[in-house]
Parts: sequence; structure tokens; C-alpha cells
Amino acid sequence: MWKKIGIGVGFVVALLAILVGCHTFLSHQGATVQRYFKAVGSGDANGACAILEPSAQAKLELIEQASTCPQAVTKLHDSLSQAQRDSLVNDTISVSKSTSSGSSKTLTLDDNPLHMSIVMIYKHDGHETIADWV
Repeated sequence: MWKKIGIGVGFVVALLAILVGCHTFLSHQGATVQRYFKAVGSGDANGACAILEPSAQAKLELIEQASTCPQAVTKLHDSLSQAQRDSLVNDTISVSKSTSSGSSKTLTLDDNPLHMSIVMIYKHDGHETIADWV
């Protein structure tokens, strides 16, 4: 009987280790998005724009009806409630899926104040930038 309990406990411990490792891996995959969220939440328009590819900057400018990326980030920041800003700055994003291919990866995010559900990221010269989102 004790042997079966020991095997069961060992299985649960191994399963928890796998789940924690998977969560850590997915959280690490979202580091670039986390930096973007913190920049938007804190009102760091230049910092947020530095994380976006030029095409993503243009998309944000169009969405926010702004003539520059920093103006677009400022408008986005101003449109958020204080609770949403605090969430962007203080909360860890939740990545539910990550797929990679060459120098790009696609992240599926759980609910967040910016309503970004899928984020495409490019990596070049060891630096990641957000290329697009839906």
C-alpha cells in the first residue's frame, strides 16, 4: 500500500514540476510583450514605440488616430483606467501558447487590458520587437 502511495505522490510531484516549468517557459516567451505592457501602463511612449516594429507603430497610429507612435501610445495610455494601467505595470502577462519559426514567434495571450490576444514577435540581432497583434 505504501508503495502505491509513494508512486502516486511521486507522479503528482513530477506533474507539478512539469506544469511549473511550462508556465515559466511561457512567461519567459512573453518578456517582450511584458516590457511593452509596462511601458504603455507607465506612460513611457518612447519606450513602448522602441519595442514595436515600424509596421506595428503605423498600425497603432492608425488605431489611435495619431500622427506619431509616441502620440498614439500617449492616447492609448490616457484611454485606460488607473486600474488597467496598474495591471499593465504590475501584473505578469499570461501566455497560453507559444509557437516559433526561425526568427519569429507567435504568442497567444490570456485576457489583458490591451485586448491583445495574439502577438507576433520578430527577433533580429538578439533583439525582439512586436511586429503585429490581433
